[in-house]
Formats: sequence, structure tokens, C-alpha cells
Amino acid sequence: MNPFLLVLFCLTQVPGPSLVRDGGFEGGGAGWSLQAGCQVTELKTSTGNRVLSVQGGQAFQEIPAKPDQVFTISAKVRIERIQPEP
Repeated sequence: MNPFLLVLFCLTQVPGPSLVRDGGFEGGGAGWSLQAGCQVTELKTSTGNRVLSVQGGQAFQEIPAKPDQVFTISAKVRIERIQPEP
């Protein structure tokens, strides 16, 4: 069984709304570049019905920023099926 991560992202400019597009993945990952091993899956959470499942690879999006801007980044992460290496 492969380990995986379930993730919800939020990046805000202080003060302001989230700059991350589809941070809760309710839009199916709109605005995200998902590499092999990453997919949006159905799973009931406290904030919605979809999550990013990561079993390798990367998921990212570019967010414009200027020097001296202050940001707050937050994420909800659940890790399952992690086994120690022998």
C-alpha cells in the first residue's frame, strides 16, 4: 500500500482573500499543475468534498508576488499509510 497525503491550501496577503485558485480543490484542481502521482479525489472533509491526493510527483501553481509583501500560508494535511523504512 502506497503512502499518500491529502491537502488543502490557502495563501493570503495580509490582509486579504486567498490568492490560491481552488485551494480546497472543489473545482477539480482548476489553476493547479498536477504531475503524475497527484490527483483530485472525492473525500468528505470539514471544508468540502474533494482533496488533493499525492502519491508522488508535485502539484503547484504560480502566484504573483512583489518584494516586501507579507503573506500567510496555511494548509490542512492528512497523512495515511506511512510506514518506516527498513
